[in-house]
Amino acid sequence: MSDGVWRETAPVELANGGTPQPTRGAPVTGVVRLAAIDIGTNSVRLMVVDAMAPDDYRLVDDEKVTTRLGEGLSSTGLLSEAAMQRTFEAVARLKAIAEGRGATRIASVATSATREAANGADFIARLHNELALDPEVISGQEEAELAYLSVQHNFHLPNERVVCLDIGGGSLELVFTAGAVVEAAYSMPLGAVRLTEQFVHSDPVSQQEWKALRNHIRTELDRVLARQELGGTVLIGSGGTVSSLGRVIAHQRGDRINRVHGYSTRRSYVQHAIQLFRSLSLAERRALEGLSPDRADIIIAGAAVINEVLRYLHLNSFIVNEHGIREGLIMRMTREVFGLPVSATSADWRESARAFSAACGDDGVSAEHVAYLAVSLFDALAHLHGYGEPERRLVEVAALLRNVGYHISYERHHVHSYHLIRHAKLAGFSPREIELIANLARYHRRALPSKRHPNFARLGRQDRERVLRLGALVRLVDGLDRTRRRRVRAIQTRLKKKHLRLTLVSDEPLDLELWGGRQKKDLFERAYGMVVTLNAQVSAVPPSEPSGPRESDHGAPDDGRGLDA
Repeated sequence: MSDGVWRETAPVELANGGTPQPTRGAPVTGVVRLAAIDIGTNSVRLMVVDAMAPDDYRLVDDEKVTTRLGEGLSSTGLLSEAAMQRTFEAVARLKAIAEGRGATRIASVATSATREAANGADFIARLHNELALDPEVISGQEEAELAYLSVQHNFHLPNERVVCLDIGGGSLELVFTAGAVVEAAYSMPLGAVRLTEQFVHSDPVSQQEWKALRNHIRTELDRVLARQELGGTVLIGSGGTVSSLGRVIAHQRGDRINRVHGYSTRRSYVQHAIQLFRSLSLAERRALEGLSPDRADIIIAGAAVINEVLRYLHLNSFIVNEHGIREGLIMRMTREVFGLPVSATSADWRESARAFSAACGDDGVSAEHVAYLAVSLFDALAHLHGYGEPERRLVEVAALLRNVGYHISYERHHVHSYHLIRHAKLAGFSPREIELIANLARYHRRALPSKRHPNFARLGRQDRERVLRLGALVRLVDGLDRTRRRRVRAIQTRLKKKHLRLTLVSDEPLDLELWGGRQKKDLFERAYGMVVTLNAQVSAVPPSEPSGPRESDHGAPDDGRGLDA
């Protein structure tokens, strides 16, 4: 990607003013003034906006105060009294600004430092008791998701793999996306304040300290990402370190920019900037054009993280997102206040899965047919597996989404499907159920489930059994549509002791479907401990024969005497 400004979506201008009081839990209309406060390890940030629809807002106020809440945390495990007092005073001022601006809702989050400190809960309690503010202490995963919401709002994400980075004082978050779909998200203890306290002690930084810092970052990236098949074509970075680095590079290169947001630059310029930082004393860095004095002491560690992420992922450029978590919090608030276009209720679970499939570029025709075959087989063999309606839904959705990994590439698309599904916002399913769906899709081809696979090993014993028995159905019916022409119109089952006979009904020859089913029956035979044979019955099938999922209309099984499904 060439240097310059990444294409940015234009903000929506509001047609009128006013701040009606919203009713919590019910969508509202008109303009609502919202505020978000991000209590980070290095700084506290405020954003006040006028919002009139989900994801649409006009900026009213934006403020930052550097407080170093996480100062000394890595060595003591505690937030210091001085750091808590500085941060408390900053939060009080920012809350007063939000209230003075007429914000009807103020949402707040606390991140890495508060999350990790042994006395973090005490600090939150003080904010509650003295300021009537209740910050949500969010996980690293939630930090990553909020940063990604900001990226989604500000940038047109191309139909390719994009890496979103957010670096704060205490942690680094990485979100891997394919178009507008999240593939994976990770949080690592690689924040700029944390690393500076651990590794940077001389002024200027010594070669020995630099190598120790760099090697630590590489080790941590390898620990978290080594076994993951992830990547991207461009990196979009958020956080003060990213913005500061972008401004310094722009000044060094003579680029005349009004704002650093959307600025794109190359890894080679990052490396040049790091060399410059390392050659200067702290006092000289504080006087460096483009670099805020209060970030001069932590910029070396922060820039090192960005450089090593680019190196590890073989990326040559990054783009600056000047917003980040606080804007992601605003995005989340607007969706809650105005209501999402599609309600996330259990009644919408099938449409939610279809929408996700469509977002991944699947035409849905073959997927719907395979999902129909999967639930038909599930119903026909209910006496064999003993599961009910919750598991039936898992089977249907896993069959529907098994190939979403094509969105990234054909090679190992089953693994990509796993990652995409486990980060999908599927309505009507709990996080555990989404993890099960992802595993069922993961094993529709190639290797069988194994405890050597982290995704399978971390499941509980009963859920591993579910993946084996339900995944066997998804894997088998995937083979029955090998031509993707929906030739199998029905499946007749006949069970006798340890022998299951499947007769595929069609009005066309089924040579490839029989071959595909025989290739994919291995997991079924392992999970149920029986032999499976397949044959075909070619006969006229009424045109009204369904070709997609439907509610169960199968009768009870007949204890092995034969069953038509």
